[in-house]
Amino acid sequence: MAAAFEPGSHASTFGGNPVACAAAKEVLNALLADGFLQGVREKGEYLAARLARVSETYPTLARGTRGAGLLQALVLTDKGIAHGADLVKAAFEQGLLINFAGNAVLRFLPPLIVSTEEIDQAAEMLDSILAPLA
Repeated sequence: MAAAFEPGSHASTFGGNPVACAAAKEVLNALLADGFLQGVREKGEYLAARLARVSETYPTLARGTRGAGLLQALVLTDKGIAHGADLVKAAFEQGLLINFAGNAVLRFLPPLIVSTEEIDQAAEMLDSILAPLA
């Protein structure tokens, strides 16, 4: 395997040290634990469904959702796009970290350990942000 590398083709400040390897091993153990990835898939579906409800509630601001797993987006209408940056700022002020991606969507990327309760909180925050604009 070492023959595949030439000097300068592979380098890392922390790669291969005992602490980095121990951390990587623990991450892999968590990801491979029984039910963990299935739970992530289910939470991704739950997030998509909650965002779809928001889209249905505010059709003048959002026109659907897209995404895969826990990487989800609320697709904005032209009216929603006009408020995109302000929506991100208002979300941040409530403690919800999202971004305005591609000048077209609000992107949600929660951690793999997000709970359904936290997804509900995010949807409620989003609802309170969008309601005054509808």
